[in-house]
Amino acid sequence: MRFRIALSIVVGALSTAAAKDARIDAASLNLPPPTGYCELTEQQPSDARMIKLVSDLLAGRNELLAMSADCRQLQNWRTGRQPVLDDYVQYQTLVATKGSNFARAEAVKKICAQVRAEGEKMVAGAAQEVNRRLENVVKEIKINESRLVGVLAEDADVCYFATAQKMKTEAGADKTQLIINAVTVIKGKILYYYLFSPYSDAGTVNIALERHKTNVAAVLKANGG
Repeated sequence: MRFRIALSIVVGALSTAAAKDARIDAASLNLPPPTGYCELTEQQPSDARMIKLVSDLLAGRNELLAMSADCRQLQNWRTGRQPVLDDYVQYQTLVATKGSNFARAEAVKKICAQVRAEGEKMVAGAAQEVNRRLENVVKEIKINESRLVGVLAEDADVCYFATAQKMKTEAGADKTQLIINAVTVIKGKILYYYLFSPYSDAGTVNIALERHKTNVAAVLKANGG
């Protein structure tokens, strides 16, 4: 099975900071939001529209399991005081593999190898190379385009890789976004965990990666490690 690498999911997100239970086939997963993030809920009209938008964009490829955003940004976004969300996360799974059961270490190794094979290779852990590659991508990328930066880190539990994208926001402003994707296996199921952050400079990737490692550790712990 070849794993689909989703490079671009343009979204915003969001109420309750409680973990959401989600099912992938017969497996029940606990999906906690990051500290300081609140979950998007279909009980809020604006959230429901966002959930539908993202689900429609992913249809037939990935399935959206949960979304959450920085709680303060979410509150301001819902009341119209903030036009777009800057910091948010998404949990997704690959539709084609929902009925399969994977060994975590084997699947993570295969996914990281596939990302590297996309042709934009990077030495894991080499911070200067990560920053240089990201700077080049941001200079070259065009509006409504996404580009793979490369693998950032890998261990037996998780493969981390980054993409960058540029877009026009609903407010009409240009926005460059960094996306850290952590791919793991929980209860035999592929889980994609995306962290979206605004890009400010090359150091953004180091900060975002460390933050997302904390997020991933929390979800692994919530599901028994």
